[in-house]
Amino acid sequence: MARDRFMNICPILHFNANDDPRALIDRAWKIRKVADVLQRTIREGYVPHAELSFDEAMLPNRSSFNKMRVYMKAKPHKWGTKLFMLCSAHTAYCIRSTRATITRQTRKKAGGCRAEHEAVFGDTHLASKRLVVIDRFCTSVALAIQLLMMGFYCVGTIQTNRLGYCKEIICKKKTRPKDKDRGSCKISESTHVPGLRAICWMDFKPVHFLTCGGSVELNRVVRKDKTDYHKFMGGVDVHDQLRLQRYSIQRAVTFRKFYKSLFLGLIDMAIVNSYIVHKAYHKTKATRPLKHVKFMKKLQLQLTQLQESDIYEGDTFGDAEATATSGPVHNTRGRIGR
Repeated sequence: MARDRFMNICPILHFNANDDPRALIDRAWKIRKVADVLQRTIREGYVPHAELSFDEAMLPNRSSFNKMRVYMKAKPHKWGTKLFMLCSAHTAYCIRSTRATITRQTRKKAGGCRAEHEAVFGDTHLASKRLVVIDRFCTSVALAIQLLMMGFYCVGTIQTNRLGYCKEIICKKKTRPKDKDRGSCKISESTHVPGLRAICWMDFKPVHFLTCGGSVELNRVVRKDKTDYHKFMGGVDVHDQLRLQRYSIQRAVTFRKFYKSLFLGLIDMAIVNSYIVHKAYHKTKATRPLKHVKFMKKLQLQLTQLQESDIYEGDTFGDAEATATSGPVHNTRGRIGR
């Protein structure tokens, strides 16, 4: 497609019909089809490690027409659409994200547990007995119990005002008391949920943990659950760094319509995942992968070489409704992971 033709099409580009009744209850309806295709694709192309990282992420967008816009002062891009991401703690591969997949009806069905968390972990098709490392703003007792029922272990720092957290081990002082040695800890285990533990660890300031299924065995001078938290927490942050601080299409191209900017953010997420798979593939072959910038250049060249025969109207990208009538589709893509 020529550049001028693309620029003429952009002002009238839509991904969904605005008069659809689902647009009234789904705030992400304008990019719903793109988000659904992306969710199906990223979970089929990679088998993650046993340790997962769960945290908040941001799709930058300052438009006042964006109903999903929030303000987060701790993020480099403070205005935008907040996402809850589940990433591999080793490679930062994004397995699933919410806010682009959640509706108001789903939020009401969740009851006492956050609908965002249930939407992330409830449809990942992952094997059980995985360790999920959670940020303190997302950790709750209800979430830990629900993950344990689903077969997932979890560990994370927690805010002490969370409902159900043990009050007896909470340190009232903001700094470590003088009569407490650094590295000491207090552990309280639930009587109703075996394996659910509340921990207060004394550093320069008291740090409160909630762990489910972890180990309290001492390893030299540190506990294993605290070591797991610091080792596996950065998966989502690394993914954000690759997506927003290095060769971001969303930051390079500006649209007047907010949903087109969010669309480019989803494209950035897919490109980062493809680069992570590229590096994992070369790691298994003991060869050297391309640098990020060279990978982006090669991807651009491959996209410009696409012909009209490569894209057709009946291509549904694995849609279940279409494949049911057209026969089985054989997945020939390899899976990477352990």
